[in-house]
Amino acid sequence: MRVPRIQKRRVGTATVLAWCAMATMAWAQGAPPAGAPPAGAPPAGGRGGGRGGPQIVSPEIGADKTITFRYMAPNATNVTLSGEIGGLSTPTPIPLVKGDNGVWSVKVGPLAPDIYTYSFNVDGVTALDPRNTNTKMGYGGFGPVSVVQVPTDGGPAFYDVKDVPHGAVRIQPYVSKTLGGLGRQVWIYTPPDYDKGKAYPVLYLLHGAGDIESGWTLIGRANNILDNLIAEGKAKPMVVVMPLGYAIQSFYAGPARSVAPCGASCPVRSGWPSR
Repeated sequence: MRVPRIQKRRVGTATVLAWCAMATMAWAQGAPPAGAPPAGAPPAGGRGGGRGGPQIVSPEIGADKTITFRYMAPNATNVTLSGEIGGLSTPTPIPLVKGDNGVWSVKVGPLAPDIYTYSFNVDGVTALDPRNTNTKMGYGGFGPVSVVQVPTDGGPAFYDVKDVPHGAVRIQPYVSKTLGGLGRQVWIYTPPDYDKGKAYPVLYLLHGAGDIESGWTLIGRANNILDNLIAEGKAKPMVVVMPLGYAIQSFYAGPARSVAPCGASCPVRSGWPSR
C-alpha cells in the first residue's frame, strides 16, 4: 500500500504576520475584563453561588467555633437543621430563618472541637447540604448526612493527618462464595513499611448500624489515628480489615443484590433489603 505524500506549501512571512494579528484581535474581543475570575470558577467569597444567584458558604466556621449553616430554598416554607450538632443527636430540629434573598440560615454553638454530622429538612424532605462535599454515606433508614469539623486550637487533632510516616488503605474487591457469589469490597489498612515483608497482627474492625465499609476510613479516620499512634509508640503496627457488615453486594461492586438470612443456600435476590 502506497502512503500518499504530504504536499508542502511555503507560507510567506506576511501571511504568518496577518494570521497572528487576526488571532490576537479575536482573543482580545473574547477575553474577560481585568480582574474577572476565570471561566468556570466559583464566584468570589462563596462556593457554587450559581449563575445570577446569591453567593452562599455553608457550613461557615467562625473563629469562636460557631457554625453558620445556610440553605438556598426561596420557595420553601420551613427549613430545619438536625444531626449531631449540640449533642449525640439533636433532640429538637433547629429552625432556620429565611432571608430576603431566599437563603435560609442559622448560627449554632460555640461547639467543642470534633467532627459533626447534620442534614436539613426542607418542607418535610431530608436534604444534604449542597454546598458541602464532605458526606458520610449511610445504608437503609439512616441515609447519607453532611459532615463538618470544628478544628482544635493546638494544631491537628489525633484523627487529623500529621507529619509522621503513613500507612496505606487498600480497597480490595472479591467475590464471596459464602454469600452466593456477591461482589464485595473490603477496606484494608496496612502500616508504614508493610510492603517490605513482615508478619503483623490483624484487627477486624466492623462498622456500626447504618454505616458501610468505607466509614472507618472516610469518617472515622482510623488510618490517620493508627498512623499517629504508631508514630508515638502508643500502638503496635497492625493490619486493619474493614468489611461490609451486611449480606449484600457492596455498593461499588455491581448492581444491588442481596441474599436471604439462610446464607449461600438461598437464592440471590436483586435489590437491597429495606431496613
